[in-house]
Amino acid sequence: MLTLSVIVPPVEVTTTTLPDAMVGVAYAASLNASGGTPTYTWTISGGSLPAGMSLSPAGAITGSSGTPGSSTFTVQVTDSTSPTETARATLTLLVFPTTAATPTAFSSNWSGYVEIGGPFTSVTGTFTVPSLAPGTSGSENMAEWVGIDGGNGDGSLIQAGLNESPYPGDPSETTIQPWWEILPASETYITSVQIRPGDLVTVSIRQFNGTGWSITLTDLTNGEGFSTDQTYTGPATSAEWIVEALTLNGQVSTLAPYSPAVDFSSLGISGSPTELQKMVMIQASGQVSTPSVMSPNGFNVAYGSTAPPSP
Repeated sequence: MLTLSVIVPPVEVTTTTLPDAMVGVAYAASLNASGGTPTYTWTISGGSLPAGMSLSPAGAITGSSGTPGSSTFTVQVTDSTSPTETARATLTLLVFPTTAATPTAFSSNWSGYVEIGGPFTSVTGTFTVPSLAPGTSGSENMAEWVGIDGGNGDGSLIQAGLNESPYPGDPSETTIQPWWEILPASETYITSVQIRPGDLVTVSIRQFNGTGWSITLTDLTNGEGFSTDQTYTGPATSAEWIVEALTLNGQVSTLAPYSPAVDFSSLGISGSPTELQKMVMIQASGQVSTPSVMSPNGFNVAYGSTAPPSP
């Protein structure tokens, strides 16, 4: 008689990101695993959760933190085979200050959120790519980006994102150009990633040694990506997730009408935030770009003066 054996894949942690938390707000997230033999048992094997939060053996992270900040820790999952199998993964949980305590600043070219404090050693964020309104003027444009140091006012900045403008031959179409930038140098265009309206884009900027930083931009919709290592010497005292009206020839341009709202999610920083600041864009025509309330799932930014719902 032929005996067939079933090969069980090894256990692995399948959770790669966690929802953000808010100071003083009850938090709940579940860790997931695959392979091995359920039932799984979870523990913290390195680092620690934010103060006030705990991990249950069933994989539930719950509690409420009273302090804003970023905590990095390693989770371990153990399955029920004999002998048992284990797997580990390192995760980061970001705790934002409460929205009620978030001041609002007004800008002629920015809307979104700025985290102040630091120093920060990384910032990440994922955003949806909107379309420009048909018939948008060629002088109107917008950008979406993630960066470090744009909010500290000293001229330092490391960032990556994309510009959007009307296609010259057809105003109903949108031209999208991804880029990275370290001031005072100008943008360096990324030609290996083709982005279209509706795509989901992730930007990650991380310090890997004293002045060494990596910049990564990935289109999650089509799988194309770009990464570069660069030297950066700024103070890293702010982190940003921004919709911008571009400055061209020293002048802030008119923000292009866009839709739908830009959804910023999977926000992350490494460092010590002290204040979260909401940025509302005001131009000659009035309030033209407005962020939602920050939530554990991120925030939305909508064209116009009405704040969109939180994601």
